[in-house]
Amino acid sequence: MRIKRCVVVVGMTLLVGMLLVGQSPPLTHIVGTVVAFDEAFGSVATDVSSEDIQKLGAEVGDLVEVVLAGHVLEIPLVSDMFPYLPQSLPGLIVWGNAYIVGWYSNIAEQYGVSLGDEVIVRLLRKGAYLDEMAERDVDQVERRDECTTDEEYANFREVSCGSIASGVLFRSSHPADGSERSPFAHSLMVQAGVRTIINVGASWNDPQQAFDSSEYYQSCGALGRVLATNIGLAVTWDHFKTELRRVLRFIIDNDPPYLIHCRIGQDRTGIAIAILEALAGANLPNVINDYAATFENYYEIRHGHMLYFEVVEQLLSKLREMNGGSVVTSENLQSVIKLYLTKEVGMSESELTLLQERLSNVLSIQDDASMMLATADVG
Repeated sequence: MRIKRCVVVVGMTLLVGMLLVGQSPPLTHIVGTVVAFDEAFGSVATDVSSEDIQKLGAEVGDLVEVVLAGHVLEIPLVSDMFPYLPQSLPGLIVWGNAYIVGWYSNIAEQYGVSLGDEVIVRLLRKGAYLDEMAERDVDQVERRDECTTDEEYANFREVSCGSIASGVLFRSSHPADGSERSPFAHSLMVQAGVRTIINVGASWNDPQQAFDSSEYYQSCGALGRVLATNIGLAVTWDHFKTELRRVLRFIIDNDPPYLIHCRIGQDRTGIAIAILEALAGANLPNVINDYAATFENYYEIRHGHMLYFEVVEQLLSKLREMNGGSVVTSENLQSVIKLYLTKEVGMSESELTLLQERLSNVLSIQDDASMMLATADVG
């Protein structure tokens, strides 16, 4: 009893001391509200501000408790999703306000979150996730001299598994966004003779930025051969399905060679390409290898690296979602994708046939306008 009284006296003394010097006592928790979902990814936006998080005393590397839609989550406060969050672990990120995010997880769907739900954030343990962050940290390749080839640096490569014909489909980082990689991606795009460009990671002003910095990109746009969208990764949500349908119909309506890109050609490009590969009859190991090649190019994550399994699991988790939660194998991969595209995305069987013909280069639309690209100033 005497010990308890001492603790109370000390606590009261500290509180009075803080009040006398004008300091507020530290907050024990923050109460906020779910104000939005990222429709492309399923992240949960709250009205908990960065100032609120600071008052709580929380910072990157701490573990926090988040009460969300009746779920009590013990999660880290991180600076980015990749590479710091494991596939199955949500995290708290502060971008102006606090967001509950997952590396490849649709948090809103996974936890049944609704707009207006209460969110409670508590600080649990200071620095408790710092060792894990340090262990998971990887160096991103930044300079051309760190790579063997231009293709590796630009994450530019031909996609040719399954029945996809040579010279038909390419993927890369953004070829015209002013980044250090873009001139290399741009040059490789021109060399490949790309006629149709699909940006699956566009922001509202992204297409115009590309037009301003690349006459080649602008020439494609003048012919109606640039599609800009942000398909995201929430493959079970209407946004993804609607935008994917636009992408697939755009391919049907335009001539190859096609280039699909986002900002670095990693996640959104990776999912879009995997769907096309699966439709073309590629086996699962080939689809996985092409998907994982990006992480080797950017982060030197290869077979045996501690994050390699999680990279592969990213892709497999999305394929399972397209298959209603069931496992996808080489034997059922093509049928799973066909069913997803017809039943969920809204493509017809005849459209899928046309798309397969496009990828195998059986179907080709030749017109005089398409030849303008041959004489365009490539800049």
